[in-house]
Amino acid sequence: AVVSTQSTGSQVMEGINLYDFEKVVERLANRHSLPADKKEEILDGQYAAKNYLVSKEFVFNVGQDSQLVYMKVATIKTSDSKIDLALMYYRLDFKLAPMKIETRRKKRFLGIKTGTRTSIHYEPRNLSEKDQDCFTNFFRYKALKGFLLENPAAGNQLTQGL
Repeated sequence: AVVSTQSTGSQVMEGINLYDFEKVVERLANRHSLPADKKEEILDGQYAAKNYLVSKEFVFNVGQDSQLVYMKVATIKTSDSKIDLALMYYRLDFKLAPMKIETRRKKRFLGIKTGTRTSIHYEPRNLSEKDQDCFTNFFRYKALKGFLLENPAAGNQLTQGL
């Protein structure tokens, strides 16, 4: 079992005044609780004609709260004073339930079974590298699906290049 909270978002903003770009990114970073380094990476878009960023962070702590963040950002300068921004974001805070381990021992007296004794204990769950890859791929899919549902025109543009 997994205990989780998730947040997802996508946004396409066209014609942002380059002077306002930092304020817009600040607002998005606050809204989606983006770390400072990710905000800075998005802001790098103001210095290039095109900027494309993919960020995957998987922080798994055995028996503790864990987090997966998947984000894609693209910026395109459309003129010297205007910039377009597209953001796709998925964040999951989760904690895996501990694994229940049940041990049964037979009770015997003079070789005759007189009953059983069951002991139960719990151990924290761990994720293998393969499990972490599966988590990442699933959330990449969830982020892209959410983005395409909210921005159907983007789906048409993506499939034109295939």
